[in-house]
Amino acid sequence: MTLLALLAMLLPGLAWRVWLGKRGRDPVVALAQIADVSLAVIILVAEIGFLFQVRFSAWIIGLLFALCTGLALAGLIRRKVQLPKDRLWQLAVGLVLFAVVIAWRLYQARDLLLPNWVDSQHHYLIIKVILENGSLPATLAPYLDQPFYYHYGFHATTALFTALSGLPIGQAMLIFGQVLNATIALSIYALGKTLWQDWRPAAAAALLAAFVTRMPAYYLSWGRYTLTTGMVLLPLALGLAIRLMKPPVHKPDTLTLGLLTAGVLLSHYFAGLLLAFFLVILSVVFFLPRLKTLFTAVAQSWRVGAGALLGLALAAPWLLRVTRYSSLSTGVQSNLPASISSALESPETAHYIWQLLGPASNHWLLLPAAGGLIWALIRKERVAFGIWTVLLALLTLPWSLTLRPFRPDHFAIVLFLPVTLYAGWLFWQIGRLAARWLRRRWTAAAFAGLCLAGFIIWSFPLSNDIVNPVTTLVTADDL
Repeated sequence: MTLLALLAMLLPGLAWRVWLGKRGRDPVVALAQIADVSLAVIILVAEIGFLFQVRFSAWIIGLLFALCTGLALAGLIRRKVQLPKDRLWQLAVGLVLFAVVIAWRLYQARDLLLPNWVDSQHHYLIIKVILENGSLPATLAPYLDQPFYYHYGFHATTALFTALSGLPIGQAMLIFGQVLNATIALSIYALGKTLWQDWRPAAAAALLAAFVTRMPAYYLSWGRYTLTTGMVLLPLALGLAIRLMKPPVHKPDTLTLGLLTAGVLLSHYFAGLLLAFFLVILSVVFFLPRLKTLFTAVAQSWRVGAGALLGLALAAPWLLRVTRYSSLSTGVQSNLPASISSALESPETAHYIWQLLGPASNHWLLLPAAGGLIWALIRKERVAFGIWTVLLALLTLPWSLTLRPFRPDHFAIVLFLPVTLYAGWLFWQIGRLAARWLRRRWTAAAFAGLCLAGFIIWSFPLSNDIVNPVTTLVTADDL
């Protein structure tokens, strides 16, 4: 039932992909789009249900999935969708590796009886109320007398998975949360393919995120399931924005960008901020050299703005509710020390951020990532993504500007995204240079493979025991 529930939740994305997807695209990228679009569709349907006070009973859910199935089948027949034979091996390898990453994430949670730490208790309660209410609730009554206005992407999708699988809420959170965590690697592959136009550095980045970097695997310790959901959707949204800036464009990608933007905004506000940063940087980098041909530039790039505005409009009803009830303070604050001596006297924040970026294997991975970033900027490859990476790195520093309510450590725990992409790209580029020098084509893959294998083996002790025992609040006796 668990596997069937997961497959059923892919039906909205499959229907979307069949009708609006671009033919000939990398099948693994297509798989990532199916997973991400499915998440975004479910999240938006939950918002629509809240606005129109629809209670999603079993027969309504069944009807919606039947509609998705019918659309997918009709699209497959009408559009005569066929996967070229030379793409079959890519899809097969991609599915196998994705299954391995999911199995690895589930193994990392092997000793947990319930989701970890304090955040998980809040997520559990919200999912419980959604299930009892049959839709997003206006309040958390009868458990808490307060309005509900939290970013709900994870809760709505997990509530659906819980209902379809028949699992207890705690087990559903653990399983679905780890599947989402594995999907981040799939989304990183899709973004890497867009950035580098080559599946090999993209695959290297995905494997680094899956088996080497502490984040996002360590999200399990904190119960950071909402950020996990946002980080599933964010890379694909970044990739679509980049793709829409360069002709020829696939027109339906504008709608897809709008859908993913809404999904990001409703899944985690920090992920939404990261997306906003990137869209602004992408626009500035695109328009600055084209000021003399401004109208032509606008005609070439308007789809990115249209997609972003569409996503904002779709998420606006819930975001306005958040604005109405939230009392969080926002603004820019300086954390610059008064002097060098005062900074040295209070190293706690710097030590904590360095710890988040660790351990040693992850610290050393920062070097090839920095090398890849510098090399890419010199070659003027994807300048917008490079500037976005530099901005994230600067905001990670303990003594810099702070964007309330977010802290430097929030940026530290998402830095794995550009780090893995640039490190994977550098491994492949150095391998290519070695292949040219030695006149042996296999040298490129061998060098990249050795680098990957070395970091995976080095990081295995951390990955094998990713859960911090301090964050485990429930034992068998407690149950």
